Amino acid sequence: MHISLINLPRHEVHRPPLSLALLSEMCSQNQVDHDCYDFSLEIYQQLSDSYTNIDNWCITNIIDSSTLLILETWLRKRFTEILANNPNTVFAMSLLSTWSIPVAELSCKIIRNICDNTIVLGGQGLADQTWVQQNHRTLFDYFFVNEVEITWPAFLQGQINLPGINNFDFEQIDDLDQHCVIPDYRKILSKYQYPYLEDQPELWITASRGCVRRCGYCDIGHQWKKYRYRAARHVADEMIAQYERHGIKHFFFTDSLINGSMRMLDELC
Repeated sequence: MHISLINLPRHEVHRPPLSLALLSEMCSQNQVDHDCYDFSLEIYQQLSDSYTNIDNWCITNIIDSSTLLILETWLRKRFTEILANNPNTVFAMSLLSTWSIPVAELSCKIIRNICDNTIVLGGQGLADQTWVQQNHRTLFDYFFVNEVEITWPAFLQGQINLPGINNFDFEQIDDLDQHCVIPDYRKILSKYQYPYLEDQPELWITASRGCVRRCGYCDIGHQWKKYRYRAARHVADEMIAQYERHGIKHFFFTDSLINGSMRMLDELC
């Protein structure tokens, strides 16, 4: 099996996507050949004149015909190039949020038009269950809504009859330390030429999931029923590992509430 891991817009371009690094590490652990592609960054670099219009399309669903044609032509070229190197590759595309749906839908249609390869979608962008149910089987073959540390290794091992794979039976991981995966950025970090800090690249890091609050305007409490945090030692080990691999000294936490456990935060510091 070969997997083409693809990060779709809309996504920040000054930090490499955490999703690709996590999926890449789990592919390596399961000895699955794979490549990583950050289409958000590539579009920013190669379609600079159209980037703002494409970025706005993700938010507003409004795009002019000329920009859409430019993007469609570029996507068709990229998918064709990927297929030329690995004709039987599985396309696994990550949607950071529902803002990624327009590009995901266009991408799936293009892939379906040029080949019969398996298409997998995952990420928070699949929170739009109506869109997923309408397009499952026609535009894509598999969708993942459970925590990736459970579903992705299972898929790589041929197990697909699990909660969160092609269904919305979400199950939380209670012990994040037990399922801890240190992201592998080696296939993508070198492609980033726009560091967030002065000549110092910065990586994402996740120390907890969920929140202790239940604010009415926020969906985190609905998505994550229980607030969970990793042991400070695990988080420190990840930061040290990324420093030893890449010389990274700067990290941006994805946590909704980094001080949900002051004991863990104090110990980490």
